[in-house]
Amino acid sequence: MKVEILTIFYGNEHMEMMLRTMLPSLWKATNIPAMLEDGCEIVHRIHCPPQEAQLLVSYQACSEIPVQIETHFIPQDDPPLIHGQPSPRHDSLALPFQEQIQRSVLTVMAPCDHIFGNGLWPAVKTLKPGEYMVCGHPRIDYEAGFRQAQDFLRNNHDEDNRKLVSFCLDKIPHPMVQHGKKVLEDYWHCHRRKDHWEAHAAEPPPLAFWGTPDMLNPWNEPIMFRAWEVIDHELVGWSFDRDRCRWIDDSRVFFWAEFTSNKVYVPTLYCSLKYGSMKHFRALPLRWFT
Repeated sequence: MKVEILTIFYGNEHMEMMLRTMLPSLWKATNIPAMLEDGCEIVHRIHCPPQEAQLLVSYQACSEIPVQIETHFIPQDDPPLIHGQPSPRHDSLALPFQEQIQRSVLTVMAPCDHIFGNGLWPAVKTLKPGEYMVCGHPRIDYEAGFRQAQDFLRNNHDEDNRKLVSFCLDKIPHPMVQHGKKVLEDYWHCHRRKDHWEAHAAEPPPLAFWGTPDMLNPWNEPIMFRAWEVIDHELVGWSFDRDRCRWIDDSRVFFWAEFTSNKVYVPTLYCSLKYGSMKHFRALPLRWFT
């Protein structure tokens, strides 16, 4: 089976997260190594500006899997902005995602600011063409937790992700998580149960998909935010409404987390209401075991 790992980014901060936390976690035993053991043909496809690409040459040369670096979608710098207008560079992040859908291959999302737990390959390998898998996660404090996370990844590896869940929810939680532990926030909240956290997330982010041409349709319809956010909003709802959305609700199967600056998302002030899937995901308990 052909599998492509997709990373889209710009900026030194995301570069550092990719090299120091995302990639080490992506190479845990039941992630990329399990794909290779199953005989998968894997390519890591990275979209970034030209200057960042120059810094990835060593990774490209040393990687155990082919690394394809693409620089034609994301410009090196933004042009001067008109007040109140979105960043052209940020909006360009949608283009490589659209291209990936057209490649019609099983694709695993690997954002630079994410930490992967174990179980990735068993969780995604049953996806079929046209299916879209999401996996809710907690945000973790970038400023307070980035160095701690590097130490954690060097020393803690458990197959069922219990140590990682505890680390993310208790050691380096983002203020949004701390808020969600206390307030029944529609967008994201969690409760402590006997042996796990029960979390509720209205819009769980994409983990993997197998692109088919019709998955581009949501970009041709009215969208709520910006083009690059369709992957987190409209495409999730579009897939759900067609019974093509799959999700992970048990951290023992797979778990991941996202670094976010502690200066943003406190509290979350909006919740998407466009699709029936959002109401469903808000009610769906995500069980994160410790």
